[in-house]
Amino acid sequence: MDVRQDQWDEKQVIVDFRDYNNLSDSFVFQDAIFIPIPYLKRYYHEIPSKYVHVIASNKLEINIGIRFLQKHGFHVTGYSLAECSCHNKTTEITM
Repeated sequence: MDVRQDQWDEKQVIVDFRDYNNLSDSFVFQDAIFIPIPYLKRYYHEIPSKYVHVIASNKLEINIGIRFLQKHGFHVTGYSLAECSCHNKTTEITM
C-alpha cells in the first residue's frame, strides 16, 4: 500500500514513530498520529483504530513499534521507512 496515495479505508490510521525533530517535510501526513517510540507505552491508547500503518525512521523503530502494537491487539497492515535509500519505501505485511 502506498502511503502517499489517499486510498485508506476508514478503519486504518497512520501512526508515525519518528521523533518530532526528525520529521522530514517531504514525508509528513496531516492525518497521521505522531507517537515517538519513547512515548508509545504512555499514549498507544489514543490510537483510534486497531488497523494501523506504521511510519518510522529506521528498522529498529519499526521492530520495536510493531511488536508493541501487536502485543496490545493492533493489526499492523504495513510499514514505511521515511529515510530509506531503497527504491520501495513501503512494505505490506501479510499474515
